Amino acid sequence: MQFVADPLMEELQKAMRFTLSQTQQDGKWEDLIQKGLLGFEVPVEQGGYGFGMKATVAGCEELGTFGCTSLCIDWMTAIDAVKTLKPTLDGNLLSSAMDGRTKVGFQLVSDSRMQVKHTEKTPVLHGSGHFMHTPNMDGWVIAAKQNEMWLIAYMPAGSFKNLRERHNIADVDAKEMDLLEAIIDQKYLLAEVAAHDEQWQQLFSRLYLRQSAYLLGLAKGAHKEAVRYANMRKQFDKRLIENQVVSNQLAHMYGEIEAISTKLSYTAWLHDSDASLTERVLYATELLASVGELVLQVTKKCLHLHGAYGLTARAPIQKYYRLAAFEAVRLGTPVSLWMDANEMRTRHSIVNHL
Repeated sequence: MQFVADPLMEELQKAMRFTLSQTQQDGKWEDLIQKGLLGFEVPVEQGGYGFGMKATVAGCEELGTFGCTSLCIDWMTAIDAVKTLKPTLDGNLLSSAMDGRTKVGFQLVSDSRMQVKHTEKTPVLHGSGHFMHTPNMDGWVIAAKQNEMWLIAYMPAGSFKNLRERHNIADVDAKEMDLLEAIIDQKYLLAEVAAHDEQWQQLFSRLYLRQSAYLLGLAKGAHKEAVRYANMRKQFDKRLIENQVVSNQLAHMYGEIEAISTKLSYTAWLHDSDASLTERVLYATELLASVGELVLQVTKKCLHLHGAYGLTARAPIQKYYRLAAFEAVRLGTPVSLWMDANEMRTRHSIVNHL
């Protein structure tokens, strides 16, 4: 890996920053889709741009920095699942999802919340999950775990009747929703694979990488808000930033963010190189665990620096805090991710010594 600025990545980030800074929240998705964000990592032969994971990571990070919800990242993961497991699904679903005509979400659920049954060889889902949701969603790619097997399927919004919306979560476009005996049409079944399946592991590592970039963006955005507020707020005729305790705390957080940023760049480079699958999955898991811990700490400290004002709806910092509280544990708590990573390292060490 070479730490050299990539002109293409710099231009992509500038374009995204300009779009996100100029567009109202409700119109961000359309403008980002026009910039081609959903097709950054999709190969050229499948209708994408073939920029690789480094471009996707840059885009996901900018989404977090501007305090956007993760709907667009779920959209990218759903596209990744379709192109990896069944690119011919439903005719032109892949191309229509990339150009924004089909709005697709992604939902990962464990066996403790969702049961997978088989009735006459037809998979049936029963349980609940936290769905990133906006009006007029066209469908979701759902990955449900049962024992050591994963069932991955596309479920159009109108393909089942028993989808029950329960309540919104933390006001971040996430809703608790029930699937009651939802029958999966065989033509929408993407795969039923073991947890160690190579294609599934590749998809999983890219999912972790996108989420890590988004969480790092949330940490950067929260830190930026804290620095701005500390420069503006005065106590006893002195700006908060001039207080040594405050400035040292902000400097320490900045150092931690930059350290994780370097690790993110390295992990993205691994995914675009010829590194082994084991190495890519391991580094992506450790990265998500690290950045999950970081974003929870940074957003909490930055909210604290805002005082009581930070708890009001007028303070931008409260949105970063709420998003981080939900997104940092959405794919697993940092503790569970560290346990998974340690298990992978142990297994890899044993295999190498045999």
